[in-house]
Amino acid sequence: MPGSGDAYVRGGDQIVAGLMAVIDRAADVVTESAQRVIEEQHQRMVEQAAEDEQWAGMAHDIQYWADESGNLAYGVPHTSPHYQEAMAAEYGGPNQAPAPLIRMGVVNGVSQMGWSMQQYFFEAGYR
Repeated sequence: MPGSGDAYVRGGDQIVAGLMAVIDRAADVVTESAQRVIEEQHQRMVEQAAEDEQWAGMAHDIQYWADESGNLAYGVPHTSPHYQEAMAAEYGGPNQAPAPLIRMGVVNGVSQMGWSMQQYFFEAGYR
């Protein structure tokens, strides 16, 4: 039996269905735009690496992947023949100044992601 504090809404099923449609559409926007932003950032990083003398020879090895824990990783993977060279370029050494392309690129990319995601939501009609 309904209590005195219960409220009933006629057409509640349509309201819930409408909300679920909005949520599903928003999830699609997030998935598609996140993938687009990641790919755009990756392309910028490869282009920057190709123009840097320390990174040019291994620009094509830069990639993103999921590590053993399922976390997103980015850079030159351990399996690449250029891994040691990439570590020396990124962090420097006794006779080599660091060129932190990956670290700076990730920091810049993450800060840019928020703006890009917001723009994609606006384009999809969310305001």
